Amino acid sequence: MGSFAEAARERVRQARARLQAALEEQDAYEAELAQDELEDALRLARKHGVDPGEPESTGAPASPPPTGPPGKSGASGASGP
Repeated sequence: MGSFAEAARERVRQARARLQAALEEQDAYEAELAQDELEDALRLARKHGVDPGEPESTGAPASPPPTGPPGKSGASGASGP
């Protein structure tokens, strides 16, 4: 099972990297695809008893990064989900 476990971990690593890149580029569509891939890779790893490595919290950030210039927070002053 060693090669399967390593392949499963690599799939999770690649999905996390793809998600991080999409978030940095602020590409919502690519981020959604990458999030789905990550969830599927994690599900498969868990189903077969493979520790995926890093904790899941390294995926999407809790809130989107600010998009305006520093010091400006939009009309309402609150950030949306």
